[in-house]
Amino acid sequence: MCIRDRTGTLRDVEMRSETMGYSLWGEVIEKREGQRYRIEKGLFTTCQCDDPDDRLPWSVSGDSLEVDLGADGEVRGARFLINDVPVLYIPRATFPASNERQTGLLFPRIGISNRRGVQVLQPFYWTVNKSQDVTLSFDVETAQRLGLVAEHRYAIDRRSNGEMQVMYFNEAIRGKADEVSIPGSEDVDVPENRWGVIGQHAYALGDSELYVDMLLVGDDVFLREINTFTL
Repeated sequence: MCIRDRTGTLRDVEMRSETMGYSLWGEVIEKREGQRYRIEKGLFTTCQCDDPDDRLPWSVSGDSLEVDLGADGEVRGARFLINDVPVLYIPRATFPASNERQTGLLFPRIGISNRRGVQVLQPFYWTVNKSQDVTLSFDVETAQRLGLVAEHRYAIDRRSNGEMQVMYFNEAIRGKADEVSIPGSEDVDVPENRWGVIGQHAYALGDSELYVDMLLVGDDVFLREINTFTL
């Protein structure tokens, strides 16, 4: 180990850095100049858990990892884990190694049902600035509808913040207007164009706080049929 340039090699190591926002585990960890690491039989994540024994929301493990913090990493014999459960194996892959928010595509949500057909919800995440971000999601349901969901999150200060979600769906895939049965009432016609708005805001007023919650929908069965709410 070299103290002067802060490099060295450690074995059977677990490293956590709250300042840099990362955790490393490995049989062999070689620290190079700066924040660059080579890990053998190890694991890397930027998720920070309050309890070290908690499951990690996500992590990357592999036979060997090359990690450049603040930039990206490369892994061979890669396994991508969610809640410590392997969900994907890739012989070789690169991954982001930054604890800063980044603009880009998020994992899609995919499902299938007799009523909706195949459903794919593909979100795009946009980092506007340090106090705002936006998620735009395109929804395709092959048996019923196409839709667009926009969600805006913001923080004015530590005590004033909020989020707003606006949704639009077109039901032309269904063909003619459909009807939905509601127990205890007559059947309701489903319109071709549907919308919804949901939001919440907290605003600091001196020692007091003002809260605003809003939920608006364009038809009586919107909440019964639409499953893309994220708030």
